[in-house]
Amino acid sequence: MVGLSLGLLTLLAMSQVYVAFHFQRRGADSDIAAQISAMNALYAIERDLLQAGQGIGDRRLLGCEARRDNGASLLLAPARIVEGADGGPDTLDLLLGDSRAAPVRLAAALAPGSAVIAVGSTLGMHAGDTLALQQQGRPCALVRIAGINSVLQAGRAAEDGNAPQGDADAVGAGGYDSDGMAFNLGRLAQVRYAINGARLQRIRTAYPGAAQVTENIGSDIVSLRLQYGFDTRTGEQSRLEVDTWSQAMLDADRSGVSGDRGDWRRMAALRVAVVARSPFRQAAGSDGACRTTVQGAANAPDWEATQADGKPGRSAISLVHVPDWQCYRYRVAEAVIPLRNVVWGAP
Repeated sequence: MVGLSLGLLTLLAMSQVYVAFHFQRRGADSDIAAQISAMNALYAIERDLLQAGQGIGDRRLLGCEARRDNGASLLLAPARIVEGADGGPDTLDLLLGDSRAAPVRLAAALAPGSAVIAVGSTLGMHAGDTLALQQQGRPCALVRIAGINSVLQAGRAAEDGNAPQGDADAVGAGGYDSDGMAFNLGRLAQVRYAINGARLQRIRTAYPGAAQVTENIGSDIVSLRLQYGFDTRTGEQSRLEVDTWSQAMLDADRSGVSGDRGDWRRMAALRVAVVARSPFRQAAGSDGACRTTVQGAANAPDWEATQADGKPGRSAISLVHVPDWQCYRYRVAEAVIPLRNVVWGAP
């Protein structure tokens, strides 16, 4: 009986050691899985942000509200932040182009309804590409290339593929003369990064108005936080340097108007933080409450962000939109990503 009792006690001790080791290992594996998910999601966002604004980074075009053939307009900005409600996840909207053709001057006036665009060169243009038209003192416009007629002429089609006509023509009543510029944006696309449930989704819509393509970039991604990086120094700057961070647009050029073209020209980078949740729910206590404190009090993740007083510091990331958020472990991947097409477009 004594030997049996000693054996049972030894077995109990070994079981407790095994259970403790198992939970410790599961916690470590859970942290690693969350870190990998956060880094993969951040990489996907960074890849698109580095391409954002290709073709529209030129200061003559950046921030222009471009008219479309359907009567709507499209803001030519590389990246826009949609703030989450009540501290919830933000949404990131991007404009991506794929053309490397240089801007060209119009070779002849372009009138509303014209089916031919005369340019200094059609080098690098292809059927289906989008051209952004710009001229000082006139609204910008987006038109589509139907085909290349010659080295100096491109055929034009409206967004629906038919000939542009009437008030639906993106080229306004004044048209454009030979002082106008044509910027080839290539196959323009709008891309949105948003949190849906516990997934980060990449929603891509090819311009103009194609069906949306949704990709699940990562699972157990529960929050996305973003801030703009502005150069607010007075005067025209030949090299952009971020000195102010803000989640909302601000009057970076001190013109008295927040969000005008001058402000978009001074946006040089984005600060991004991705929060990933561990795949395993932590065990609750005897009262049913979770008390894991992996990152700060009450297990709340945080990130480096500019505070209300304008100074940098660690800010808590709200997870109140996540059910039982206290019962999980979290990892945050964060980075400052330059908008290189805007930086390269500076004078």
